[in-house]
Amino acid sequence: MPETPETTGAPEPAGAPDPSKLRPSITDLAVQRVEQFARPDLWPTPNWLTDEQRPARRFESYWLSHLRGRYLELETRFLSLLGNFAGDEDFDRTTSGRIEEVLRVARVELEDDDDELQDVHARLDLVERSIPQLLPPDEARAEALAVVSQLSEAGLDTDLAAQISGLAQQDLSEREALVSLRAGLCEGRRRLTGLRYADWLGGKLQIARLIAWRRWAALLVLTLVVLAPILVQKEGLKSWTLLLPSKILAVLPAFVPTDTTAWVNAGAVAVIGASGGALSALLAVRRSRVSLLEYESNRISMQLKVLIGALVATLSFVLLSWNLLPGVEITHAGSYLLVAFLSGFSERYFLQLLKVDDPRGSDVEPGA
Repeated sequence: MPETPETTGAPEPAGAPDPSKLRPSITDLAVQRVEQFARPDLWPTPNWLTDEQRPARRFESYWLSHLRGRYLELETRFLSLLGNFAGDEDFDRTTSGRIEEVLRVARVELEDDDDELQDVHARLDLVERSIPQLLPPDEARAEALAVVSQLSEAGLDTDLAAQISGLAQQDLSEREALVSLRAGLCEGRRRLTGLRYADWLGGKLQIARLIAWRRWAALLVLTLVVLAPILVQKEGLKSWTLLLPSKILAVLPAFVPTDTTAWVNAGAVAVIGASGGALSALLAVRRSRVSLLEYESNRISMQLKVLIGALVATLSFVLLSWNLLPGVEITHAGSYLLVAFLSGFSERYFLQLLKVDDPRGSDVEPGA
């Protein structure tokens, strides 16, 4: 047995370092730093789980709730990987540090209850695409099954799904095979998150477009009613001589003409047309179902349908006063109201009055 300072009792050489004072290796420091990420005090319960929440009534509110749930799933999975595999030799500590930073920023944005969700959506997509880089072999195989199933369900790249399936069958104890599978999983997650983001962005853009049209439709209806004394042919209103009550006329400014027939009639026609549009919208809602992405756009579409009903009814009123619609004879005020309601209820009826073919064809439902 060779003699050592421990066996001989001889003192260690003067230049020998004290093991207790040796600096830890870079790997040990990295492991310690990663393990610090998972400290419970660094991940308190998000405020949206403890504070009283307002009921979600808009598309953005529903999507905010969805993103918060998705954040919790990603945070839980990340902390689980840290707690179980941070000390593994193949654990990607650089990627884990980046994920930790992105999650913290996303948490702050979600707790602020801000409706500008593009950045939050992008951050969570980045985390979801990066997590496969942290997966050990067994976890990577399980992730491969999930990604292949989701790619097939979404109808995305079948070649990529087959490639991931093949990589998952290899011996993942070889570092090269594990790295290849992780790369395939990251690409699969990239395509899935891209599809999800495209759906969300498409819904958001559709809502913005409908809101703009709703604003313009309301402005057009108001403009037509205000300009009714100029646009409406007076002779065409002989059968409808409705006037404002004398008490209201007495308080009107001097520049307002006392003959308010055109204004009152145009306003009444707009209301009747809006009622027709509202009835059409109610019938459409009764026989349809919507998803989360479609909810807000459908709600605004119903409002827009009411405004369009008022708009086409007012246009019909103006055209009828000039006898410009062939085949329609006005005998009394009820004729105006009937045409206004039918025009608001169905744009196909309005197009038939104008002798214009419906570009959508003849298979459109009557309430359209």
